[in-house]
Amino acid sequence: MEDLERRQLQVKRQAEEEDELFEDALDEEEFENELYDEAIDEMDGEEETDEPFEDSKAESRPRKRVPEEIPRISDAEEEIVVKWWEEYKKMFGNEEIRQHLEDFLRDHPKLVPNLELHIEVLFELGAGYVKQGRNAEYIDLLLKMRSRFADSYLKSFGYYDRDIISHKITIGRKDEAANFLNYFKQYPEHDPDNLFKTIEFMMANNCQEMVTDLVQDVYYDVCTSPETFGGNELIDILAMAYMAPFLKHGFTDVDLEELASKLGTIRIILNDEFYQPDFLRQHFELILNSREKWDIDDCKTRSKVIDRYYEVSLNFMGFLHERKGKDWLAAYFYKNMIFRYLVNVIPERKRPKQTFVFTKNKIETTIARTCKSFIFLDSRSAMVSLNSIYWFAEYLEGTGSITQEQRVMIQRWCVELYNEGFPGLLRTDLSAKAFERFPL
Repeated sequence: MEDLERRQLQVKRQAEEEDELFEDALDEEEFENELYDEAIDEMDGEEETDEPFEDSKAESRPRKRVPEEIPRISDAEEEIVVKWWEEYKKMFGNEEIRQHLEDFLRDHPKLVPNLELHIEVLFELGAGYVKQGRNAEYIDLLLKMRSRFADSYLKSFGYYDRDIISHKITIGRKDEAANFLNYFKQYPEHDPDNLFKTIEFMMANNCQEMVTDLVQDVYYDVCTSPETFGGNELIDILAMAYMAPFLKHGFTDVDLEELASKLGTIRIILNDEFYQPDFLRQHFELILNSREKWDIDDCKTRSKVIDRYYEVSLNFMGFLHERKGKDWLAAYFYKNMIFRYLVNVIPERKRPKQTFVFTKNKIETTIARTCKSFIFLDSRSAMVSLNSIYWFAEYLEGTGSITQEQRVMIQRWCVELYNEGFPGLLRTDLSAKAFERFPL
């Protein structure tokens, strides 16, 4: 009964907060579930289609698949494998399981593919090590499997290489991390979810060269794959990577023409405006030029508010690059996270009563809703979102859009939410270690 009353009270408080923060927007013809994607596509580039992308210029390279079959073995060898699993099922604790595995790797290396470790064992060991804060031991095991038992490793390489790359970057060894991109390049369609997560992690941690190298290599295969959803994101990233060398004060008409030509080499067709130097000039000016006091007084519909927020987020990207030392792809990723928050904090058919909506409850619930990977909170997206909001408050104060008092309050909420949530993420997600300092 108490739980029911608590939930009812919570619902009532949320409704009161909604009434305090939002008002009805003017009616308009819009598809509520597509607004965010349309805003991104309109500004960032590619023509949208439900069909696989076609390219008349060149054929895609032959698609490589990770071998799924396992070697045939004798009945006696099968007994060895079955016995190992029977003993494994009775074991508890990392040390016991790790020793059991090491013994098999030593005594029966030929049979390792038949254990099918990628289904369960390596994940269980990894989760145990991360929970105990023993990330280096987990990575050492993965490196051993990768170098000595590649046939077994390949079947779930997306998870393993994602963790290796995250760990290497976290401990300051970016050059070594770049050595583990080869499987993603060879098999870009095998695990697109972990490919995207790895790219985003690298973006969040100022790895512009690594991201550009990887995305240039895989984007076409991913975007033309009939089995992959969301490949458009790679086109946006690649377009941003090509813009990066030109995004500086004092850019010239020659720079814009060269950029338009460079964008034309992308094998997926962008919106026509991205080949026009005049549009690129406007885009650059919105990113680079200082702005004063943003408002939404003239935005009477929800979609107009979202358009304004997109302009704000682009200018915020310039702030992150110039004031926070973020390379352009990092700034682009953080910009996307603040835009995601600003859009998703607004209820359907509503518009904010004030230009920007921040309460501790709204920050917490919106991040929880938009930064999930399956049913779990994704540490990469959640931490980047919190950092984005923290810096965005500073940016807004600098433009005169909020007061110093509001900035201090928003940043305090971010710190509190970080302190409340980060320890749990650290015990469940190896990549969370990269966000151990807040703000970054």
